[in-house]
Formats: sequence, structure tokens, C-alpha cells
Amino acid sequence: MLSDEGSGADSGIIEAMEWAKAEGADVVSMSLGSSIPDDGSDPMSQAVDTLSADGGPLFVIAAGNAYGAGTIGAPGSADKALTIAAVDKQDNRADFSSMGPLTRSYGLKPDLSAPGVDINAAASQSVPGIEGMYQSMSGTSMATPHVAGAAAIMKQRHPDWSGQRIKDALMTSSKELPDYTPYEQGSGRLDVKAAIDTTIEATGSVAVASYDWPHSASDPVAERTITYRNTGDKDVTLDLATGTDEAAYTLSVKKLTVPAGSTADAVLSLDPSKAENNTTFSGQVTAKDATGTTVAHTGFALNKEQELYDLTLQLRDRAGKPMDGQVVLAALGDPNLGVVAVPGTTTLRLPPGNYTAWSAADIKGDTADSKALAFLAAPEIILDKPTTVSLDASKAHKVSVRTPKETETRQLRYDMARTAPDGTVQRDAFQIPLTYDQLWASPTKKVTQGSFSFLTRWRQGEKLIDLTADGRDVPVAVQGGSPVAEDSRKQLGTVFAGNGASADYRKIDARGKAVVIRSSAAVAPADRMAAAVAAGAKALFVVNEGDGVLMESYAGSDGATAAVPVASVRRLAGDALVKAAQRGRKVTVGQRRFASYVYDLVDRHDGTIPDRSLAFAPATRQLAKVENTFHGNRDVVGGGYRYDIPDYGFGIGFAEYEKYPATRTEWVNPLPGASFWYEDHAVYNADGSDVSLEERGAEADYTAGRSYRDEWFAPVTHPRLGTGFWGPFRTSYNDIQFNMTPWTDSGTGHSGSMPDKEYDTGTVAFYQGDTLIDESPGRAGYVGDLSAEKLPYRLVLDASRDAETWKSSIRTHTEWDFVSGALDPSGPTQADIPLLQLDYDVSTDLAGDVKAGQWTELGLSSTTQEWLDGAVKASKASLSVSYDDGKSWSAVQLKKDSAGSWTARFKTPKKGATAVSLKAHAEAGGGLGVDQEIIRAFGLK
Repeated sequence: MLSDEGSGADSGIIEAMEWAKAEGADVVSMSLGSSIPDDGSDPMSQAVDTLSADGGPLFVIAAGNAYGAGTIGAPGSADKALTIAAVDKQDNRADFSSMGPLTRSYGLKPDLSAPGVDINAAASQSVPGIEGMYQSMSGTSMATPHVAGAAAIMKQRHPDWSGQRIKDALMTSSKELPDYTPYEQGSGRLDVKAAIDTTIEATGSVAVASYDWPHSASDPVAERTITYRNTGDKDVTLDLATGTDEAAYTLSVKKLTVPAGSTADAVLSLDPSKAENNTTFSGQVTAKDATGTTVAHTGFALNKEQELYDLTLQLRDRAGKPMDGQVVLAALGDPNLGVVAVPGTTTLRLPPGNYTAWSAADIKGDTADSKALAFLAAPEIILDKPTTVSLDASKAHKVSVRTPKETETRQLRYDMARTAPDGTVQRDAFQIPLTYDQLWASPTKKVTQGSFSFLTRWRQGEKLIDLTADGRDVPVAVQGGSPVAEDSRKQLGTVFAGNGASADYRKIDARGKAVVIRSSAAVAPADRMAAAVAAGAKALFVVNEGDGVLMESYAGSDGATAAVPVASVRRLAGDALVKAAQRGRKVTVGQRRFASYVYDLVDRHDGTIPDRSLAFAPATRQLAKVENTFHGNRDVVGGGYRYDIPDYGFGIGFAEYEKYPATRTEWVNPLPGASFWYEDHAVYNADGSDVSLEERGAEADYTAGRSYRDEWFAPVTHPRLGTGFWGPFRTSYNDIQFNMTPWTDSGTGHSGSMPDKEYDTGTVAFYQGDTLIDESPGRAGYVGDLSAEKLPYRLVLDASRDAETWKSSIRTHTEWDFVSGALDPSGPTQADIPLLQLDYDVSTDLAGDVKAGQWTELGLSSTTQEWLDGAVKASKASLSVSYDDGKSWSAVQLKKDSAGSWTARFKTPKKGATAVSLKAHAEAGGGLGVDQEIIRAFGLK
């Protein structure tokens, strides 16, 4: 009934239980269960109860491994099941073992415990990855077979006993676990010998007495009958006790004589008037014989609700009909989110308060072939009376985007934040798989407490493959492993090749053409590709037979790129493409692997999701234009992305492949409030397995209608601090930590590193005056036990990189002078250390070169970190240049432009030099100074 991976459908499990009963099974062991808490009304649990009736088998079922209270799901939630918790070999509770009470009903589960920690058992040879014939495992699934075996022994000893009598006998004869309540571990730990030897049986547990809010003095006392059976040949008198002196739990008799070969009853009264509100109690009635030995024990429970109200959750599809799904639910300000299974409608009992509920549900979109996702939310539910909340997709609006230039969606995210008045944020941010072609969102009412935000984040880019057929654009999705030419546009003939199997090509000529096929599970992507290549196809277009966007991988088993471009087409557009291919019509196929333009867009709604169109179509005048330039002396592949950082949390997204050197136009819309944009770009190593050079940007905001320029990987690359990495600071413990990013390019606010090489090619040293205190590889370090006195310090960073790979900045040496002393005891416990930074401004081509033999102008500026309060600008500076990699230096005259800023103008040699090296010095008051030497700062051509 379960796959080799351990999963299966509820219907299959029910069918297997029915089969077991039909085959005459007396005991059925079930080490399985749902992770969703249940009250026993689940179809699997109902099936257990039905099949257990009229002498049916005993179903021994694992309680589950969900750790917490109230976590038992179906079918272990069934009343007639013998539900098993786990203990270790010292009878301590296994921390993973699911506990009661049952959700909503407060039913008394689990029933019994057994060893389930580090159990050696036969290993199934059908499970992937298993080695050897035995395996040690932990879980209630390992405890359950112990009990199933014990039940089989009991059935062998007593063939006439029903499954429920065996259940009672095992429960009441178990070893009591006084440190745990029945809600935690059931009646006790299984004791097979005691079950066999005892002559006294009792009811295993009685039904819970549960009282819903509101309470009344007329709430009835619950009476629960406990039956004792004596199978011995002598009468037995039992001393009965509840194990508690609370008046809410009383017995009709304290002594009970059970005749030989007969039964006797005692009545347990559970009085809600004598229990406090918000009581959830479970205990046991013990029966002791004349020797004082406990011979039987019976579980019982009482629940008297605190102030609770019904919250009914409804899920509705786009037709307004009930649909199954999961709803996230939490009280406002509670960071612990719960997930509730909602089979159309479900009702919860919750304390009064302000709640948030939302769901992301699969729905049908507005076309016959769509696969849509709906965000349905009720951000403010005031629960002070029975309340019904409908998360209704029939009221939702489609969220869409349209850009001034033609684009396709690269990334799409919805992001919801519900913020409490105390600042606690509940957030749901979902990077939507591109298999969905539509997003919908339901309107909400404006919140009155705290705040609510909903946004969609779109990365739109120039199409990877642009297909035109019969004069119409055909949207396609490039498949995993597909090659895409850097810049190509061709007209190709077409053929239709059925499902793309080899046999489908027998009567067609696909050589040099675009092949159109329909997707089919009968033909694997690798087989489709092999057949297309063998037939001489130039491109492959796969029409999705299902809904939404088909996304498959055509990469080889070794990860190799496919032989020809392959893209999927949605079903309706694909039908038209199939007809065109059947007529042999020509199509135009454009390819651009690296986009020349992209759009980074955020559409945000605060307070409410409005009840109107959610189409987002910004005009060019509403966007900022960013001209991004990526420098490089050789063609390399890298990755980058512009992240939106909302005011309530971190950014989400993933780097997209880029090629350097290159230029790209990017359109960005302004973000509201304290939100900002953050950009990151990296050069990958030769095989794409790691980052060779990473440049991180600073917080950025943009004004609509304005144009901006940014330079990445541009000379002069040198050690410089930026906000993308943490920098040097001192703490109240008189220690200093430092992190000196050595490979920062000339882009404003950037900071850079080479993470895969820095510890091999860099050294950082820390001096007090001329005394070396610490030296270590890399760029970062820590020194402690510093004097509280203000003293002069010096940080020295040496860094190098391979000259054959990196044309510029192959070696640097930087020294920072500063003064530091103990922090003010009344101030913060940590403070940044201001250090003078050097910036160079020189205009080069994309390869990082200037023309040799001509006058070159270079800007030099120096200030402490500009993002710190009271930034200090340098008052003095000097500059020298070298054309022989630092063997000789020539001073260059500086012209002061403004505070902390100078300009140098010098003529480079026409011959005999390939690069310009720089040596700069700057200083300011208060002991601040910086010296920096950069070998091959930029090139000459």
C-alpha cells in the first residue's frame, strides 16, 4: 500500500485494511500515518473503526513522530486503534513521539508505549540506499511491531478473544510510567508477560469528558463505567484509586469485589464544576489487589475549555466551490505559524484574539490550459464570537505585468507580511515555479491593528528564445539543459513529429528544420532529444499536453548541454503551432542567451489587497533607467541579480547567468518607505562550480524618470570597505575584529572579495605602533586584551591574484593607520572603526585599458566610511605611478578639487609599458592615514 519511498494514497491504505480483514487477519500492524493532526473523523480513522467492529482485527498503529502535543493524525486517531507511542530502553519518553490529546475532540491517545529508539530490525531491500540486511532505526514505527507481536501472542493464547479485548488487556497490564500522563505515553509500556499471566482485565481507557466554552452550572457530570473481569478461580477484591485527590475525579466505590469467572463495574465521575477553566487532565484509575500490587489501570481524561470560539475556515475555488488545501493560521504577533488542513471547510476552537490566515492554492486560471496559483488571505480576523472566514478564489483578481518592451518572466515572487504593533512579522514569501502561468490574489479588508503588505516581484527579461509562427508570437519556455545561442535569428521550416519517438520520424524529413512534438510520458526527454538529433533537427518545440508551463531537463546524464535548442509551448498556443508544422510553414527563431535589457519591478499594496484589477503595467516614465557596464579583459560567465529588500525582512531571489564584458539596460521602479534595492554580481570559475570574484553593491534607491550608470569589475580594483561586508569594529570587551575586503572595483558603494583564493593569496597583520600583535592568512582577524588607553594601531593587508587570469590589480599592499581606545561605558557595546579609504576614478574601456602615449586623467579621493556618522575627509594626499610593475616610481602632481578630492594628469609612455601601477597616500587628523600600492592598476593599449 506504500511505495518504496514510504508514501501512499489514503484510498490505497483503506483498501489494504479492507483486504487484511477479508483475508482473516487477527492483528494488523501499521507503521504509517498522516502528519496532519486529526480528531478521528478522517476517512482512514473511520475505516479503522468500521473494520474493527463485529470481531474485526485489532489495528496496531504508530502514533507518529511529530514531537509535540496534539500531533497525532490518522489512522492512529481512530478510537478502536491501539495507538503506539515510543520509549527508549530505559522507559524514558522518546522526544520525537507524537502526543495527544487529539485535536478538537481532546480524545485520549496514544494508548500504549513500546521501545522505539535505536531498534535493530531487518532492512527492506526495496528501499533505495539500504546496505546490509539489518538497520538501526528510531520511531514509533519501530515501537509498533513490538505491540503487534504481543497482540498476536495474546490471540494465540486466547483464540476466542476479540481485538478490542486484546487491546484492553495489553493496556491495563502494561508497566505504568509515573513520569508521563496518558496523553503523553498512553497507559504505560508494553509488558507481554504481565498480559499473559494476569487474571484481572479492565477497560483500557474511557472516553474523554470534554466541555466546550461557554460553561454553565448545569453542565452534566460525566459518568464512565470501568469493567473489571476476573478469569481466575477465586474472588478478588480490588482497591480503586484515581491517583489524584482533586474533587473533580471520584469513583463510585473504593473497594470492588470481582467474582471468579465474572465481571464487576465501577463508575468514574468527572465533574466539570469542580475543575478550573482551561483544564486538560489525563490520569489513570488503578486497581490493586490485597498485596498492594497494581493489577490493572485504566486511562481517563477531562477537558474544560478556556474561553474559545469556533473559527470556521472555508476554501473556495474560482467557481466558488469547496476545494481542499492547507491554510496557514497564527495569532497576530505570534511568530510560530500553524498549518491547518481544510477539506473545503473545517472548524477550529481558538482563544479570542486577532488572527491571520492565508493559503496558496492551485486553481484553474482564465484559460483552458492554465495552471494558476491563488494567494487567498484574511489578514485580520477578530475572534470574539463564532466566526466564519472564506478564502475564496472566485473573488480573486489576476496579478499580471506588462513591460514597455517585450519580455518574458525570469522570476516571480509574491510576498506577504503581517506586522503586529510590537513589530513581530509573519511573512510568507514564495518564489513561484515557472510551471505556473498565472497568479491570482483575493481582495482583503484594511487591517486596523499593525500593518499588512502584499507585493509581487517580477524579473522580466529579453526572451531567451523568441518564436514567431504565421506572423504571430508564440510564447515558449526554454527547457533545462537547452543550449541558447548568444545572438541568433533564423527562419526555419517546420515538421510535426507526433510524440517525438524515433518511429515518428520515419515518414518526415526533419533535416535543418524546427521539429514540433507533443509531450508524452511514454517518451522520455532524453529519447525525444536523441530522436530529433538523429533526424537532423535544428530546434525542438514540445507542446505541453497538461496545464501550465512544461519544464523538463534535457541535459545529459553527465550534465552536458543538449545538442539543439529545446523549448516547451503551452497547450493552446501549441495546437496552433502543430497545425502550422503539419502544413510545413516556416517559423522565425530568435535566440539571445544573455539579455541586453531587463526589468526589475515590484508592485506593492499596503494595508489591503485592493478589490480591483491587479494588472501592473508601468510606463517608461514611471521607471528609472540604469545603464550597467560589466568590465573584463576576457569573456567569462558569471551571475548577478538585483534584490528588493523590503522594510520587513530579507531579500529573496537567485542569481541569473550573465556574460562579461557587456553592457545592459535595466529598468527599475522606486520602492516605498525604508525598502531598498541591493545588487550583486560575480565572476564564476572555469567550470562554474564556484565564485572567483564577487562584487556587492550598497543600498540603492531610484527616482522614476532618471537615468543612472553603474560600473562592475571596473578598474581600479583595490582594497576598500563597503556595506556589503561587515567591517572593522571594537567592542566593550576591548577587542577589535576586522574584515578588509581586498578586491573592490571602482563602482560606487561596492565591496568585493575572491572567496575561493583569499586565504591562499592574502595576509592581514595587526600592529600596535610598530609591534606586531597578530598576523593571519586571508582578509579578516580578531585581536583581544587590548589596552583601554587610546593608542595608535595599523592594519596591513597584502593580496595578490593570478596575473594570467586577472589582467589588472595583480598585487596590492595597503596600510591603514588609526587610533582606538576603550568605548564609553554608557554608550553602545560595539562601535565601527573609521578608516580612511582610497577611491580612484579613471576612464577605461571594457577591458580596463587606456590609450598609451596620451594624457590620462585620474581622480583620487579619500574619506572614512561614508555611511558612518561624521565621516572625515583626508586633508593631504600624494600619488606616484609606475610603468614597470613597481620597480621604479614617479611622483604625480595632484590638483585639489575639494575637501578629500584631487585630480592627477599624467602622460603615459607610448611604448615599453603595458600597465600603470599606483602608489597613493592620504591622511587626516586624529591619527588617520592610508598607504596603498596597486601593481597594474589599469592597462595600456
